[in-house]
Amino acid sequence: MSVRLTCGAMALALAACLGGCDSLDGPDLAGDVAAIAATAAERDPGATRQAAIQHSLELFVEGESRIIGWCDEPAGVALVLVTGVGTMPHVGRFRTEQTACNSLVTGMITDGEAILFAASGDELHMTWSGHVVPGVEPQTLELTYLTYGGTGRFLHAEGETDFLVVYSSETDWTAHGSGWLSYEASDRADR
Repeated sequence: MSVRLTCGAMALALAACLGGCDSLDGPDLAGDVAAIAATAAERDPGATRQAAIQHSLELFVEGESRIIGWCDEPAGVALVLVTGVGTMPHVGRFRTEQTACNSLVTGMITDGEAILFAASGDELHMTWSGHVVPGVEPQTLELTYLTYGGTGRFLHAEGETDFLVVYSSETDWTAHGSGWLSYEASDRADR
């Protein structure tokens, strides 16, 4: 088993050594280092995670949206359900389910929550917000998604993606997005 240490874990290992290592010289140097690393990993569970893999993204998504209710305040803010399918590098084909609050007065979109379901079963979790672009036909939205984790290989994912969404009818749309996604290599290896 190999252990890769983050800066925090290395600091914990050094502190542990200063606080009680008998010696780091002699025939059992590897054993001493492994013991310190194991202690540090117990204190910092993230210590064994490998470096993050960061990818540039280009996404294409199509789907539909519909009003399913109303957000609490202020009046005139619709609760919207968004569903779609798309493709993304390093994920492949995916489906998505999302909700957000859309002001029918100002065009501001807030409190967006999204889950992207990869074909592998892994999930990406995101928040999002944006606005309707005024005076543009067909109706067009500019949106920003922030990835904050997920499941499987995306457990510790982070990212940001900007989307331009164009409606072809009252409910149907297509979107093109670009941005970045980063996830821990060890999360991928744990699959």
